[in-house]
Amino acid sequence: MRKSFKPAVDGLEHRVVLSSISTFFQNTKSDISNLVSKKSSTINGTLVGRYTVEKGAISDAGDTYTFSNLKGNLNKLGNSKGVGTVYSLGFVDKARAPGVLNITSNKGNVVLVLKGPEQVGFSPLPKTFKYVVSGGKGVGANFNSTGIVTLKLTPKGVATISIRADS
Repeated sequence: MRKSFKPAVDGLEHRVVLSSISTFFQNTKSDISNLVSKKSSTINGTLVGRYTVEKGAISDAGDTYTFSNLKGNLNKLGNSKGVGTVYSLGFVDKARAPGVLNITSNKGNVVLVLKGPEQVGFSPLPKTFKYVVSGGKGVGANFNSTGIVTLKLTPKGVATISIRADS
């Protein structure tokens, strides 16, 4: 006589692996204490340098703005150099122009991730972007800020980038 086999699936949502709970709380406590003990700094200042514009490789793509030879004085970092890229929008309904700035000095470095205001496709490059610090080393490791990056681009290829932290 054969037994009939009926496969079934048991839900696991109600089951908790108890060993994972203690690990979660241990990790959470250390993460919170690291955040509380870490002094955060804001970044402010102005960089001036060159920029180039590369038209989109296809007609549907936005333009690429590349910043080079940026130099200036930023609080905490002092005399700094930077490079970066921002992208205007191409064939999209609505989106936010993205970008990144990498800033270095002899005291450390910081990376700012940029996001423009919501725009419709093929809009001109925005003049202002919100930024979030995404990482850094040295003094830059203590930056934990958000703020506004303002771009001033001249027809002769000169870029002035002002960075102002939120208060």
